[in-house]
Amino acid sequence: MYAKLELFMDDDALIPKEATEDEKNELGMEQQLLALGQPVSRKEGQNAKLHVQAKTEGLQNFLSSVDESTMSPEDADFANNVIDAHSANIDEHMKAMDAGDLDSLGLQRKYPFGRYVCSVGGKIAEDIPNPNMVPWRSLFIELKNEKVYGRNDARGDPEIYFHDEKAASRSLSQFLDTVVVSMPKRYRHISDKENKRPAQSRRTMTQRQ
Repeated sequence: MYAKLELFMDDDALIPKEATEDEKNELGMEQQLLALGQPVSRKEGQNAKLHVQAKTEGLQNFLSSVDESTMSPEDADFANNVIDAHSANIDEHMKAMDAGDLDSLGLQRKYPFGRYVCSVGGKIAEDIPNPNMVPWRSLFIELKNEKVYGRNDARGDPEIYFHDEKAASRSLSQFLDTVVVSMPKRYRHISDKENKRPAQSRRTMTQRQ
């Protein structure tokens, strides 16, 4: 027989967040608009890090293809519009990254509901995110509700309500005793009733006879 130990704990580890197909498609559409020199505003919840990397690369590719010596005034205006559109959008995403939002940083928590570790016989059998998919503290009841001077532990609900429950139980018991005593006696047969009478009463009845 092996001892099994289970542990739930917090872990703030972060991992890269994979972009979904919808996010990739949205990024592609924005890059097409920026390549045409059309301004694009950042949307809430976007992966700012992903957008900055992709659009910076797109802007660099555009700049490497531009030859200023052969550009007409119209081409120069178009190039400036493309540069300005990219720069404005990249700047918006950079500010969002500074805000510390995990989504904007392209990160997510590895253990959003806590970490679960199980050891059997002194060896780690499982080390995974909490499989219950709820915050791990909600799986337990905290009984240390009241601090007690001079004790390292504390009083939980059972100890706190012990005296109240004892008094309530005693009161209920006394009430039931009163009810039972005050009830009229019942006899199964008339002879039982005669036998229960006091001796003095029986002597009085004999003398009368």
